[in-house]
Amino acid sequence: SQGRLPASERDALTNARAAMEALGNELEDPVTGEPVVPLLHVYDPRAWNGEGAVAIAYGDPDTADNVTTMVPGTTVKGESIPGDSGHARRVYESARLADPYSTTATIMWIGYDTPEFTDGTVASQSMATAGGERLADYVDGLNAARRGSDVHMSVIGHSYGSTTVGISATENGLDVDDVILVGSPGAGRGTDHADDLGGPTVWVGNASRDPVAVLGDNGW
Repeated sequence: SQGRLPASERDALTNARAAMEALGNELEDPVTGEPVVPLLHVYDPRAWNGEGAVAIAYGDPDTADNVTTMVPGTTVKGESIPGDSGHARRVYESARLADPYSTTATIMWIGYDTPEFTDGTVASQSMATAGGERLADYVDGLNAARRGSDVHMSVIGHSYGSTTVGISATENGLDVDDVILVGSPGAGRGTDHADDLGGPTVWVGNASRDPVAVLGDNGW
């Protein structure tokens, strides 16, 4: 039974069950009415001492006209994927309704070791630096799978994930057309202007009462 498993295996089992639950959350395309079957794009339930790595895509990243990778922030783990994949579903729906003539893929990417509040790692950029390198490699893989076909590639970073995205752009040459930073505490050391991110169009969205976003607020 699960109760007799070592702790590391219990974590892996929890992550596996979470991935299975998320893969069961199909989506109906709001334009065609056809089912959109989730695609398991990354899976390592034992990564980072059992926190787990997983990515789930809605739409086909190998063929879609528009591909968006969503990078979450603090405390997100493999077991978080059922809830967090809902964000990817909503972005998929919004994109299709905004441009029904283009195909879309949205990916919830829990592909790096996210920090915790309890151990103080959230105050450091070290995990964002490591995650930024992994993110750039992941996006390079998405681009390589296209074999030169046209694609509009975007990345959305939320909270600490926006710092991960920013560092990925400044230090690892993140190869995307758009960078979207939401609820951002800052885009990383040495980043004072959108031009510092190396060329993508940069969009920033903050809620006025978000205390995390205040950390990255440099005024008008």
